[in-house]
Amino acid sequence: MVTTQTPTDLILVDGENFIELSWQSEETAFEVYRNDSLIANISQTNYLDYDIVNGQTYCYKVRAKDGDCISEFSDTICMSIIGLYDVALISSNVILYPNPTHGKVKLEKYGLSNEADILVFDMVGRVIQRHKISRGENDLEIDLREYAKGIYYVRILNDNIRISRKVVLY
Repeated sequence: MVTTQTPTDLILVDGENFIELSWQSEETAFEVYRNDSLIANISQTNYLDYDIVNGQTYCYKVRAKDGDCISEFSDTICMSIIGLYDVALISSNVILYPNPTHGKVKLEKYGLSNEADILVFDMVGRVIQRHKISRGENDLEIDLREYAKGIYYVRILNDNIRISRKVVLY
């Protein structure tokens, strides 16, 4: 049975008059949803949303298509437009630096109400490290020095959040 890969690692970037949504996937056709409504059928792994209004919150999710096969929905990521050019990424209570890095990165998180699992993935999708961070902890050092140069993903998971960040190791 052929399956369609679910898009991963959604990222929102604010522009002056748009929101850019991007994700990772090997598939070639996608449905983009905003606030649970289909807004686009596209063939690339990014989408520019120009239909935004100050004071609104926009939540996006994506699923891949291949003929009649449709993947599961990606995680949902939300952004609030709070001023003319000021945007708050609701799930962006995580900072990862330095990025790119030669080996060690520091993860800082804020506003975490419960313990969370921190998973580090390689480009193939294998989990190469697992960590736990408690509600009282604000940072974690992740050492990637023993791994090959390339792109890795750090994922923060608990009952309330699913946040992914890309790390470039050079």
